[in-house]
Formats: sequence, structure tokens, C-alpha cells
Amino acid sequence: MTRPANGKGGLIKGVEIGLQTTFDYLPGLLSGFGTQLNYTLSDSSSSNIDLFGRTLPVPDNSRHQVNAIVFYQKGPFQGRVAMNYRSKRFNGLTPAGSDNLAVFTKPTNYLDASLSYDVTPRFTVYVQGTNLTQENEERYAQFKNFYLDQAIFERRVLGGVRIRL
Repeated sequence: MTRPANGKGGLIKGVEIGLQTTFDYLPGLLSGFGTQLNYTLSDSSSSNIDLFGRTLPVPDNSRHQVNAIVFYQKGPFQGRVAMNYRSKRFNGLTPAGSDNLAVFTKPTNYLDASLSYDVTPRFTVYVQGTNLTQENEERYAQFKNFYLDQAIFERRVLGGVRIRL
């Protein structure tokens, strides 16, 4: 069996815009809030061709990606909530009989959060959670209803202390 490790090349064009700001002009406790926002549009094409002869994008490249973070940092308190979205992405080709089916991962949206409190300048307690909505990655072959597999990522919450020596 002979199979190429890489394709014959591809092309990625895109634009990324972002904003990062703090709201320190707000009164009192509200002045500790801030945000980081980012959007990426990434069009691509590769030498890969699907079952119908259509050109496929570069593998593992989502056309749309969005990151949105709201954070708080004032005095001994720090907090952060982050959302990360990726539109569907092409993973590669899988042989099915004599046809190559394009494999895609459905869109994903992850939500993470963290909170910490500085008890003293040298002692901090914290809690953080990842994948709070228990998002899974589902893949399909060529057709959205042709389920292929799923990667299950559980919610994780952990807490702890930090000691600065």
C-alpha cells in the first residue's frame, strides 16, 4: 500500500481581528473587568478532492474561529471565563471501498473558567474548570448523517493552593 504523507500543497488566506481592553474607567469594583475578543476567517484549499470531485480545504483548518474572554482582576480577586468556537474542519480522507470520503469534525464550542483569591501575597486559593459544557468532537464521513466517531472530553474542575516562596 502506498499513501502520501503530505498532499501536493495548499493555500490559506485569511484575516484576524482582535480587541483587548480593560474597563478601568468604570467606577469602583467594576473597574476590574476586561475582555479579549478575537475572530479569525481562514479560507483554504488543498490538493485533496472529495467523493464528488470538489476541492477540499487544508486539513485541520476551521474557516471560522472565535475566542471571547471576560476577566476580572482587582485586589485579591482574579476571575476569567473563556469561550472558544471552531467551525467544522476537514480532517482528511478515509478509504471506503474504492471511494475516498472526506472526514469532517463538526463545529465545537468550549467554555472554561477560573477563579482565584490571594489570601496573602504568598498564599492563593483557586478553582478552575475546563470544558464546562462537556463539549465532544464528532466526526462524520462526507455526509453529516454518516457518523464516523466521537472524541469525548469530560468536564474537569480542580481546586488548589499556590504558595510563593
